[in-house]
Amino acid sequence: MHGMGMLHRDLKSANCLLDLGGGAKLSDFGLAKFEDEATTDNFGTFRWMAPEVARQEGCSRASDVYSFSMLLYELVTHEVPFADRPSLQAAVAVGLNDQRPPLPEGVPALLGELVADCWRRDATA
Repeated sequence: MHGMGMLHRDLKSANCLLDLGGGAKLSDFGLAKFEDEATTDNFGTFRWMAPEVARQEGCSRASDVYSFSMLLYELVTHEVPFADRPSLQAAVAVGLNDQRPPLPEGVPALLGELVADCWRRDATA
């Protein structure tokens, strides 16, 4: 999708479907836009929303990558990101307070590094 210059803008577990062969399919392209058409509106779902999107600074490939990190977090923990608070407070925690949900102990090192790389503050690093 990114290779075609398109942003999903609402990547989350509810939009990832599994087929009978164990393959994954991405769904719900209702908010998708080409990169050159993307706006600064805060589209997406708060718990999976990148900090810059929560602050209405615009969407980018990095925003989708951040949302992917929240999807990975959910796979590791079996909980939605920031399950301990209402969804709007999750967006505030990420967008204004630069918080990330804690990964549990025992997460394999490479997986933990992947999640941390995907949700890092400086997406260009």
